[in-house]
Amino acid sequence: MALVSLVGCKKDPCEEANCATNEACVDGECIPIDLCANVTCAANEECQDGNCVVVIAPCDTVNCLNGGVCNNGLCDCPTGFEGDSCETALNDRYSGTFFLSASVCDSIALTSYNVELIPADTSNPVLFTLGGIYDNSLSNTVQCLVNLSDPLQFTIPSQSFVDDVFGSGFTIEGTGTLSNEGNTLTVSYEIYDVTFSTPWDSCTDVFIK
Repeated sequence: MALVSLVGCKKDPCEEANCATNEACVDGECIPIDLCANVTCAANEECQDGNCVVVIAPCDTVNCLNGGVCNNGLCDCPTGFEGDSCETALNDRYSGTFFLSASVCDSIALTSYNVELIPADTSNPVLFTLGGIYDNSLSNTVQCLVNLSDPLQFTIPSQSFVDDVFGSGFTIEGTGTLSNEGNTLTVSYEIYDVTFSTPWDSCTDVFIK
């Protein structure tokens, strides 16, 4: 009977190795391998675990309005606009009729009157008009500019107006604030007779919507 020698026979060290899909067995040890090393994907795809999958860029589903630009999934809004999609002009909050609640003036006593706020269109998102200020005695509305750093504040740039009683030759300038809720308007302003350097009148009016 012939004898068979088993000297030199070795068991495969990887025979019982339980390696993951992205691993290879080397001398009984599981070593990570790059499943994407030899995979070529399209421009809008990337390799994941050896397979090409479509990549959705952060800005692919973002729609920025009013000239906004998407940056890493968020809209960078142009001056004068705000909101997740730049959908809101800063002057949008300045709209409607407000009624006088309190008034302090140097020259006259203002009792009961209302003002009308009208925002300009999106071509000028920081401009709105204030009609009826100073006891409805202005024949023309006053133009106001929203503060870019704090949209709840605004300025009344120096501008000419006609008083219904005293006629032309006057200018008005001032500042104002709108409450967070948008229902209280405070306006501080000075009226000048152009022939004098000191204010003809100075007022602070509080209005409620």
